[in-house]
Amino acid sequence: MIANIYEKTYVSVKNGLADTEYLDRLVRIMYENREPMTCADLGHRVFGDRYGSKGVARSLSCRMGQMLKHLRQGGFIKIDEIDGAPVEITTWNWVDPVGAPPKEIRVHDDDGNEYMIPNPKYDYSKYNGSFEPVKQTVIPKIKVYYWVGE
Repeated sequence: MIANIYEKTYVSVKNGLADTEYLDRLVRIMYENREPMTCADLGHRVFGDRYGSKGVARSLSCRMGQMLKHLRQGGFIKIDEIDGAPVEITTWNWVDPVGAPPKEIRVHDDDGNEYMIPNPKYDYSKYNGSFEPVKQTVIPKIKVYYWVGE
């Protein structure tokens, strides 16, 4: 963004200059590579080692997100989601005792519709479950950005 010294006296122009300071570098990187890249990859290429540092990491990631959002709204980039490596996590979930009937049952009406309703035969005082650690495998979705503009 180019502005003369008189235009820079306006706050909106100063903010616009600050917001677009790294935009040319981001566009050049995406245009030259043409391969899908994650936000973190782009951040390290645009801002260098400062992108992962403790003091300014949040500020730079917000700025990167804003630039990517505006490029997407302008039709210059596209976003896809890819599957990441599976991660095993432990969560605390409610576990019913062995042999307890299901809490919800599947019912059908005369029109052929199917519904899940609370089981009327489930006795909460009889079947005392508990919260227990349960291991789950989660496949994270990772957003990747690639250049489609001219």
